[in-house]
Order: sequence, then structure tokens, then C-alpha cells
Amino acid sequence: MACADALRGYSVSQATCAESKLDVCSPKGPPPHAATLTSRAAASCRRNIYLDLGANWCNTLTLFESVPEVTLGLAHKGMPWHVYAVEAAPLISPYVERCCAALSVGRPLPTPPVPPAGSSMQLLHYAKDLKCDVAGWSRGGKLRCIARALEEPLEALARSADPALTSNPQLLRSRLESARTRGCGSGGDGGDRPGGNTLGNTFSLLPAAAGASEGVLRMAGSPLQMLRGGSMAAGGNHMPQFDVAKVDVVSWLRSSFSEEDFVILKMDVEGAEREIMPALLATNATRLVDVVLWECHLKWRGAKGKCQCAAWEVELRARGVRSVYREPYRFAGVEKARAARWVPPRAATNSSGA
Repeated sequence: MACADALRGYSVSQATCAESKLDVCSPKGPPPHAATLTSRAAASCRRNIYLDLGANWCNTLTLFESVPEVTLGLAHKGMPWHVYAVEAAPLISPYVERCCAALSVGRPLPTPPVPPAGSSMQLLHYAKDLKCDVAGWSRGGKLRCIARALEEPLEALARSADPALTSNPQLLRSRLESARTRGCGSGGDGGDRPGGNTLGNTFSLLPAAAGASEGVLRMAGSPLQMLRGGSMAAGGNHMPQFDVAKVDVVSWLRSSFSEEDFVILKMDVEGAEREIMPALLATNATRLVDVVLWECHLKWRGAKGKCQCAAWEVELRARGVRSVYREPYRFAGVEKARAARWVPPRAATNSSGA
């Protein structure tokens, strides 16, 4: 059985997942059929598409370049890439917008306003730059030192939200709809070729949360939390809360792209894969995706979570996806190395890590 084969890779016994085998090995919904696809993308258009769900500090905006299927020449040769960066956090989106603008015209990533970290472990990599890498200090002590050293940049980050970008339904709708024709210009050269970008690659921010339904999502996150794990669904915490638009990325995928496109789907969506993955499988949208890159957050929920992650990956391959890669990606190196270089401010003097 495919699920059992997947489980062996995690050293999880079949008995561990027996009670929930039906749920994790069989996605809910009707059997997939090719007729369920409703893509309105031009049938004659052959594009290279990279969907970066969870762009964070632009660490992964050019990750598609390192994917083995791309380096081996399995994507459409000589054709530009059209990149869509989905990012929900209002404090991060303005920087991602600048990243997209720079990469679209062939410029390097702009310097981020704060260390481009997405977890506490990544943030600790900057302890030395901030004079917080003191022998004998605990992990918590170093993180407190880093927070003090970054007080001014974090205060500036808190003021950086741009409602015209992140609370603009018309802008979001326009960018979503443009995906149907972007790269389908006359002459077959990929279209939308911006000045200064000899490859013709385009990068667009979608300031929204990724999901499998449309609506509004209430999230929470302080400026410091943006560096220690990103924004999260609002709950019992005491961090600032904000509402963001939620995009049905599965429906958008089906209406915007076709099987002629070479599509890479990357997901680091802090648990939203729990609704996105079943929808991908149930609607047969997997036929539109060639490569999946993802972080499965359910793996931290014990053996059953590992079973769920493994079973989804088996189903993805069985339903048309060529390759599935789980973070960390061996072909790409550490995520910090792919981000723009951050220039630290003069570190504050910290007498104690306690």
C-alpha cells in the first residue's frame, strides 16, 4: 500500500496510523477527472510559473532557479519565469513589493529593514552581528539581547505598513486576474518583458493569505514575531491583531494556468496546507503542478502528523505532480544565504543576557 511505503521513510509503524488511515490516505471529495479542470489560461501558451506561497523576506523568490527539474532543463527552455509572491503580513508586504519591483527589472534584492529571519533559529544567526553572541548566554538570553539591539529597526518596521498595498481589494483582484494572460504575449516571447531584465522574468506580490477559500483572515503578530516565526492566526496571544484578505489559491490556480505551463508550487503557509492540500487533490488541480516545494507543519504533531504529510506526498505524485520536495531543500543551501544581505545598525550595548 502506498501509504505504508511512505510511512517507512519516517520510521513510523503502520499500526500508528491505522485508526486514521482512511483520512490520511484518501483525500475527501469525488474521484478526480480531467473534466473537472476549468483553466481559462490560453491553451497555446507555454509558460514557466513559480508560485511562492509564504514569501517572507524574499528568501525564496528565486528558489525556482535551483530546483533540479529546472537545472536539468525540464522547464520550458528559453522562456521567462513569472513569479507570484503571496505574503499575508502587512509589515512584510511592502518589502516584498520592493523585491518584486527590483527583480522584475534585473536589479538585486533591496536591503531588508531587519534581519531576514523567519524563525528564532534563523534570528540567532545574527547574534554575532548584533554583539549578542556571548559565551555562556542561554538561547533565550541571546534572543532578548537581539530584541534590544533591534528596537529602533523594529519600531520603524511597525510604522511601515501600507494600507494602499495590503488593504486594497481592487489591486489584489487586478493582480490575480492578470495571471491568466501574463506571459502569453504575441510572438511567443513570453510577453511582459520589463526593461533591464534580459530574461523577461516578472515578479508580482499578492498581498494576501493563502487558503482554499476566499474571505478575511484575522491574524496576529508583533514586529519581533515577524522575525521569529511570522504572523499567525489570531488566538489567545496578546500580540497586535489585523485582518488580511484570504485568497482561494486552488481556484486561482485552476482558472489562471494550464497543463501546458510548467508550474512550481512552493508552500510555507504556517498550517494552511491543512486546507490547501485536500483541495488540490479533490479538484484534480495537481494536474497543473509539476513540482511541489513545501513545509508540512503537521509533522510536529506526532506520528499521525507524519503519516498525514507522507500520505499527501504519495497522493500528489500519484495524481500528476512530477516531484515533491520537503523543506529544508538540499539543492538550495540555507535559506538565510538566499536572502539579501542585511546591514546591522550599531549594536546596542547589552550588559547581560539574563
